[in-house]
Amino acid sequence: MLNTIDSEERLKTFVNNSSLCVLYISATWAPQCSQIGEVVRLLSSDPRYTSISFSEVNAESVENFCKEYQITSVPTVLSFSDGREVGRVNGAKAAEITKLVGDLGVKSDSPAVGSGDLNSRIKALICQAPIMLFMKGSPEHPQCGFSKQIVAILSSHNVKYGHFDILKDEDIRQGLKKYSEWPTYPQLYVDGELIGGLDIVKQLEESGELLSALHMKA
Repeated sequence: MLNTIDSEERLKTFVNNSSLCVLYISATWAPQCSQIGEVVRLLSSDPRYTSISFSEVNAESVENFCKEYQITSVPTVLSFSDGREVGRVNGAKAAEITKLVGDLGVKSDSPAVGSGDLNSRIKALICQAPIMLFMKGSPEHPQCGFSKQIVAILSSHNVKYGHFDILKDEDIRQGLKKYSEWPTYPQLYVDGELIGGLDIVKQLEESGELLSALHMKA
């Protein structure tokens, strides 16, 4: 069932008190929201997702929340696990929203990942490409300003790299912080070794050492 939220307080309670939840952010002035609203309603009544709570909120009634989560357009659909954002779809993308909910449903059926298994997954991801960027979103659609900036720097130097969206896997998002003892994102790795985050990459670029650090020739 798709519930309606009309205040910041109720929204905070919904996100923090639900083990798994999907939040659909809409606006009455956006015609594309009617189509996505129907998609979310159908998903909320799907028997496969009974462990997930669904709610809709008008963006104009929760301006502080939208600012905190950098909601800049509608429709936007967010997924949360134990109060933490684990997925996001911006725009009227029914297929991506369906996948987002499906991924959250799989999470509800999966046993907790052991630290040994998680470290193995992390190591495999870090070594997936010679240069790997762990970021919020994708290079085409970065989901935070820091990720957007580091993508711009790498693109300006024609760097070819693999990437992983940490918003889509909360286990990796939290586990990688501990694995590399680096608490923030984005994180850039070269040949399996952590280079650093945005500040480090900026410093390397300003000093002319970035391509060398990436094992690339100028």
